[in-house]
Amino acid sequence: MRGQFHTDETAQPIHILEYEAVYRALRALQPHLRDTCIRIWCDNQVVVHGLQKGFSSKPAILSQIKRIHQLLREYHASLIIQWISTKDNIPADTLSRENLGDAF
Repeated sequence: MRGQFHTDETAQPIHILEYEAVYRALRALQPHLRDTCIRIWCDNQVVVHGLQKGFSSKPAILSQIKRIHQLLREYHASLIIQWISTKDNIPADTLSRENLGDAF
């Protein structure tokens, strides 16, 4: 396993992995989601645009968007997603590529 994805998952396009990372982060925050506003910075413009717009003409992306929005609706939560440059996101990307195992 690399980071939080299994080896077979890493073959997915990067934007799908980014959507999955957002979904998994929200799931990890589930106990704290109810009636909150979550702010996420993401260095993938496809993901930022898709989540801001709430739609994509591409079925695989639309499926990811719907799944995230469904989770947010379920907990009456809202999401503010902002783009961050890859350069400014290096610390987060480094952590996401490590196998943290028992770090938490």
